[in-house]
Amino acid sequence: MNEQSIWHRILRLPLYLAVAALIMMMLLTCADVVGRYLLNQPVMGAFQGTQYLQATIVFLGAAWTQVKGGHVKVEVLYSRLPASAKPWIDLVMAFLLIAFGVVLTWKTGQQALYAYGIKEFPDITTKFIPVWLFRFIVSFGSLMLTIEFIMEFVDSLKSLILGRKQ
Repeated sequence: MNEQSIWHRILRLPLYLAVAALIMMMLLTCADVVGRYLLNQPVMGAFQGTQYLQATIVFLGAAWTQVKGGHVKVEVLYSRLPASAKPWIDLVMAFLLIAFGVVLTWKTGQQALYAYGIKEFPDITTKFIPVWLFRFIVSFGSLMLTIEFIMEFVDSLKSLILGRKQ
């Protein structure tokens, strides 16, 4: 088993957590709608909870989406390049994505630590939703995505050295 298949197995855990967050968000939204329109009693914190669950879904699923090639790509210029230039473009893009991922992970990690330090909550009525927890989830998802960018950089480098597409 190579390091890439091990990494892809590791990435399934955040993916499954993202799916669980999606199910929780659906249940929370349904409970809020039923409570609001049938019982005239909405679920307290449902709006904020849904927002934090959305961030959880996006960031925990981002690395797996990158693995599967599911992110939007604009290839208007790339598709017109000669085949010999594409590995170089792939390498440069992977490097730029690593730089972006490092900054994103670093800054979201700083925000998570700050939020944890002050025990941040959305407001007085939703003291049961710890903002710092979701900030750590965003930072963790950013880290997983950055590691995937590094894996793609290594693949691009291998394809350049070996002279073929991985």
